Amino acid sequence: MEPIVDFINLYINPISIVLGLASSLGAGFAWWNTGKIKKNVKKEKARLNAPIQIKIVDVENTANRAIDLPGDLRRGDLTRAELLGYIGMIPIDKKLNRTRFELCYPSTSDFFDNLQRVQKSSGEDILEVKCTSEEYDQFDFKALEQSNTKLEKFKKLNNSKLTKNSS
Repeated sequence: MEPIVDFINLYINPISIVLGLASSLGAGFAWWNTGKIKKNVKKEKARLNAPIQIKIVDVENTANRAIDLPGDLRRGDLTRAELLGYIGMIPIDKKLNRTRFELCYPSTSDFFDNLQRVQKSSGEDILEVKCTSEEYDQFDFKALEQSNTKLEKFKKLNNSKLTKNSS
């Protein structure tokens, strides 16, 4: 029985000590790396939640006509489809007898480069949608402003009602 005890004391105990230390170091590294990952996830969430302002720009007009669309899109939601849906909510001039807008720019490589630049950037940014004078004139921006004014009044009215009810 003595040789077995000597074997355990001589070889097994030091091996278990080394394995215990290695396990402790591995656990410490995992804890430290988890903190780094959480920090990076938080930073990426903030980047994806950054507002992106959409601007429609008439590049043919020497007066550089442009309009900032109301509200912002989150960078995380900014895709070609989402952007075109957002632009599609702008009223079309009734004289044109159609319900859908027509833009050539979203089919160009310049548009995709600009979209990817904004998607990859961080912080607030502006995405310009370039168009011709004819394409710019198809939108009824006055109707858009009127509907936004109504929406703002509605929000203020509801906020005042909420404030009164919560008191």
